[in-house]
Amino acid sequence: MALGVLYHVLRLFFAFTRAVPELIWAMVIVFFLSPGILPGAIALGLHNYGIVGKLSAEVVENMDPGPARALRSAGAGNIQMLAYGIIPQAMPHFLTYLLYRWEVVIRTTVVVGFVSAGGLGQEFRLNLSFFQYTDVFLIILWYLILVLAVDLLSAFLRRMVLVR
Repeated sequence: MALGVLYHVLRLFFAFTRAVPELIWAMVIVFFLSPGILPGAIALGLHNYGIVGKLSAEVVENMDPGPARALRSAGAGNIQMLAYGIIPQAMPHFLTYLLYRWEVVIRTTVVVGFVSAGGLGQEFRLNLSFFQYTDVFLIILWYLILVLAVDLLSAFLRRMVLVR
């Protein structure tokens, strides 16, 4: 009974945190804190916590219970059932979703930073407002390099996990 209540409370919290866009979270948090990197990080963390939480719950709910049941019937304990029946099925999906959200966060930092939450977005806005187009171009170029590097690293990590 208590686990059922916890399950529904967590699902409600996941729904709430992902329903509010990162930009809105950032503006609300900047209102309470001073502008800087911390409000942007908190905004991105809150929003993505809800998304990753929902995706993780969906993975666990849609897993094949057969391996875990077979281990349980063979006398395995909870830790063994988790280590050999649940984690091997869930880990590739968890990692895929986590790496994808990491890529999205990297791309979203510029937009969140645009509302005075710091980072590349704030630099981009300042240089754009002072018509320093060379610096704007360099920021966009570095941002593109960053996104490509994250994408390559993410693809490499996914291949490493899926090969096993």
